[in-house]
Amino acid sequence: MKIPLGSTRAVTIVELMIAVTIGVIALGAVYTGAMSMQRCFAASQSFLDDSRDQSRLSDYLSMDVRRADQVAVGGADGVMLTATMQDYYDGNGLPRTPTITKYVHSYGDPAAPMVVKYIRTGQFIYRQERNDPPVQIAADVQNVQVNLLDGGRSVETTVTFLPKFRRSGSVSSASTTLRTTTMVRNYHRPTPTP
Repeated sequence: MKIPLGSTRAVTIVELMIAVTIGVIALGAVYTGAMSMQRCFAASQSFLDDSRDQSRLSDYLSMDVRRADQVAVGGADGVMLTATMQDYYDGNGLPRTPTITKYVHSYGDPAAPMVVKYIRTGQFIYRQERNDPPVQIAADVQNVQVNLLDGGRSVETTVTFLPKFRRSGSVSSASTTLRTTTMVRNYHRPTPTP
């Protein structure tokens, strides 16, 4: 079909306004979806970080309490737990060969045991070996309780974490609690009968 020379076709202002409105609605939907995805990612990342901290704290506490000869609860400067144990590794990080005397094993120098402290400072928990600098092993800690059970033969720890999630600009929190009970394996050594 031929268009006559004198006629022109153009977009009317009403059609232009409708197109712009549809475009703004589409861009608003894309922006809202992107913000929701970003919030979900941040909440998931926070949850994973706290889960990793919980696992790390549980693993370290269980390992140190099992290896300990003595465990003490509380202390100055935020110390929650002190575990005194034999030094199983030499200065290079290699395992020591135990000496066994009358069915009792010993590693390293019995007069110089290794001391591990768990220290809480604010919302963080640190682990310190000997006099080395403390290493952070957990964050977002709300509450910690450490109890000795069975006359010091086992240790019960309860740690409440506060993972933070953002919703509509405000911060809400859903706490998770980690409970462990670990037996002090070296606490009671049987005395052999000759």
